[in-house]
Amino acid sequence: MATRSLKRRTFLRAGGMGFLFGSPLGFWCAGCSRPVSKNSLEMQFVQVPRGTFMMGASAEEDQLPSETRHRVTLTGPFFMGLHEVTQKQFGEVMGKNPSRRSSLFAPVDSVTWNEAVDFCERLSERPDEKESGYAYRLPTEAEWEFACRGYSDTPHSITSLASEDLIDYAWIKESSGGETHPVGEKLPNRFGIFDMHGNVSEWCLDWLGIYPTVAVTNPRGPRDGTKRVCRGGNYQSKPEDCRSATRVGFEPNFRHVTLGFRVVRMPRVDV
Repeated sequence: MATRSLKRRTFLRAGGMGFLFGSPLGFWCAGCSRPVSKNSLEMQFVQVPRGTFMMGASAEEDQLPSETRHRVTLTGPFFMGLHEVTQKQFGEVMGKNPSRRSSLFAPVDSVTWNEAVDFCERLSERPDEKESGYAYRLPTEAEWEFACRGYSDTPHSITSLASEDLIDYAWIKESSGGETHPVGEKLPNRFGIFDMHGNVSEWCLDWLGIYPTVAVTNPRGPRDGTKRVCRGGNYQSKPEDCRSATRVGFEPNFRHVTLGFRVVRMPRVDV
């Protein structure tokens, strides 16, 4: 365990968030060779490249009916939040903190899908963000899974289902002590993104629906529905419930102590 702790600390900085390397050209994430950008709230974003991948559960997993394997192509890159939105960031934009336990650098929890979307809209309308030319939204379900996998085709973005390996990357039931932790304290995935398999589960943009059985490009889910997609394990999850393909859905006004979110940064389009 001493080796694991040492490996994790390599990615720590003040406030608990995985650090960035500074250079004359900007910032680079500690977990990969990709440049990282920051916004007015010090939220950090890494560019995830375009690509094609197999979305859904692999043959080695105990596939659920909702996890049908299918080919997905994302035709353009996107900027994914390096971390889940923290309580501090949520409070600065929304003026409140719904989390069960106050901890500024831990992910905000007990957030509904409606509140997550409201956060994105309010953040997009802040003067500094409008001047920067960027806006914010939740990731699509396909963007989330591609970013989580980091080119992997295994149940997790690491190579094993074993909890002793997963706890290096995620705050799950076996390691969390029953509570959330400051973002970025675990190891990042191959894209340099933190906490995709644990800490809090994350709202996505899509309605929950049945996956297609044919190849699709830039999917955004069904046109309507009753439940919004939520992805990723959380601090109460077992390893098998933290897989890259794991998906659940809740009504947009549903609130729970394990639910949070991260955001995508995109060029602003004003009409």
